[in-house]
Amino acid sequence: MGKILITLACFAKTDKAPLILLKEKGFECIQNHDEQPYTKSKMIELVKDIDGIILGTDPCDRDVIAAGPKLKVISRFGVGYDNVDTEYCAGKGIAFYRTVGVNADAVADSAFAMILAVSKRVVPVNNMMKSGKWFEAETFEINHKTLGLIGFGNVGAKVAKRAVGFDMKIIAYDPFRNQELAKSVNTTYVDTIEQVLRESDVVSLHLPRSAETYHIIGAEQIAMMKSGAILINTARGGIVDENALADALEQNKILGAGLDVFENEPLPEDSRLFKLDNTVLSPHGAGDTVETLSKVSLAAAQNLLKGFGIN
Repeated sequence: MGKILITLACFAKTDKAPLILLKEKGFECIQNHDEQPYTKSKMIELVKDIDGIILGTDPCDRDVIAAGPKLKVISRFGVGYDNVDTEYCAGKGIAFYRTVGVNADAVADSAFAMILAVSKRVVPVNNMMKSGKWFEAETFEINHKTLGLIGFGNVGAKVAKRAVGFDMKIIAYDPFRNQELAKSVNTTYVDTIEQVLRESDVVSLHLPRSAETYHIIGAEQIAMMKSGAILINTARGGIVDENALADALEQNKILGAGLDVFENEPLPEDSRLFKLDNTVLSPHGAGDTVETLSKVSLAAAQNLLKGFGIN
């Protein structure tokens, strides 16, 4: 049928069935076995005789797409699409798919794990204990506090569902409202992002990255937050101004932050975020559990086959 470029080492890692499926349908699969995404220049080199891509966070802009004259389908392993020129795809007649909702529970778990880790200061307390220090740690409760969600889709609603068990007051901002969904997880919509920032003890971001959301949380927005507030981003890199956040964290203007995604990935070694003990960081893996890797791999493979008109 043709050649498929799989840009992720984690594709079919826990269950070979999706890879077997593609091969049974006649595709030759070329997989990246490195843990790092491809660079743009490498993508341009590789797509020259490729018919379809199962894509991670690797760059897939107009230059990359134009370098693949045989390209017919791009199947995104995940939901973000800021690394793909979707308009150019549409203009070229290239089908584009995402695995929407498949890893929502895993991302919600990670977001809530970060909330607890920051509030209970799990990382610095652990590090001090392992260095031989026995001390009285100052930590904070999240029970009965206010959780503010900026973006209330699949993941945001699942974070809210978890917060119900902690008796949190839950508010959300989203330009597209689903009142039935909000009611099911005890969530109240508010009219502005500013209201979420001012009223919340925990702010969790669940937005796509776009021209409108780039640096939507910057110095001005962080200054609106409570001094004891926590910022969580398991959504997309670039929606938070990391320099402004580092300034605020260094000056203890907010309690802490949990970040799974970054404007530049991998996060540069000289990032100030590494040096702070009030941050919890993870390498864009919030949705990568053993269970979801299998489910997302299968969904991405099925989407790719759909694009080729194969059942």
